[in-house]
Amino acid sequence: MIKLNRPLRALVADPASDAAREALRHYATSTGDYTPLVEALIRVGVGAQAGTPAGLDCMRELGQLARQRMDDAGLALWCANVGLRHAPESEALRALRQSLLSPAEEAERSL
Repeated sequence: MIKLNRPLRALVADPASDAAREALRHYATSTGDYTPLVEALIRVGVGAQAGTPAGLDCMRELGQLARQRMDDAGLALWCANVGLRHAPESEALRALRQSLLSPAEEAERSL
């Protein structure tokens, strides 16, 4: 994990850093451990740069990971909500949010 601290911190500091994101993606796909990538993307979402174009792209990527790899509708919904805070005019984000409400509520009930 020590080797991953640098790209994790780099991505949080600069969500547009393709090198940092690629290093974390490579680790995730080669090991099957998506934790460092997910952690970095979440940190971007709660940080000051969440509303930048690169930050919103990080939220899109995290939302896709949450839906496709993690089966986590709650996390995907959070990503859509972060995106809507910064791009409230986005019809695509509103539609995505609407489609995730029921699965996220179901997942919450099953906990």
